[in-house]
Amino acid sequence: MRATLARPGLWLFGACFVLFSIQWLALMAWLPTFLIEIQGRSPAGSALVTALIVAFTALGSIGAALLMHRGAARGMLIAIACGVMGLSAALLFAPLTPESAKIPLALCFTLIGGLLPAACLEGGAAHAPSRNQVAMASGFVAQGAALGSVIGPPLLAVAMNSVGDWSSAWWMMLICPGLGLLIAIAVLRADARLAPLQGV
Repeated sequence: MRATLARPGLWLFGACFVLFSIQWLALMAWLPTFLIEIQGRSPAGSALVTALIVAFTALGSIGAALLMHRGAARGMLIAIACGVMGLSAALLFAPLTPESAKIPLALCFTLIGGLLPAACLEGGAAHAPSRNQVAMASGFVAQGAALGSVIGPPLLAVAMNSVGDWSSAWWMMLICPGLGLLIAIAVLRADARLAPLQGV
């Protein structure tokens, strides 16, 4: 356990998961309001659209696995995911964005955002102290998602209470991706230090 906790890369990947979960929860909290209250969809229709949006995250993760198999850097995939998630979320909540563009933006958010979980989980395995500790390292990284799920709702509640509605919170959706981009730079450096040790 001590050797796992001493790996800086694992903390970085876990932090990425925290930020990802907070953004994901924001999107999932906003969707029912938009689909049912604004677009007037039925609960069944809303559930179908939501399922499609969620499925795009899986497609993004599969794409990330293929890209990493071809040599794509984990930190670069995380940076791309954070950048696109930030831009698409800000546009999603911006009051001037046409209603017809919001679902495509949500799909873009989840598709490209799906690069991040796969990159983080693969990074957790790569930064494990030994092969025998891969499961522990991956579990540690995945706990970031759980932590984000715990702290995300109260943070969103405070944010919404301070600005009043979703359309006034567009700029807040740039905070987590901004922090994520900084972490992605640190991930690139951590991976660069790890490569010589692995003989890559």
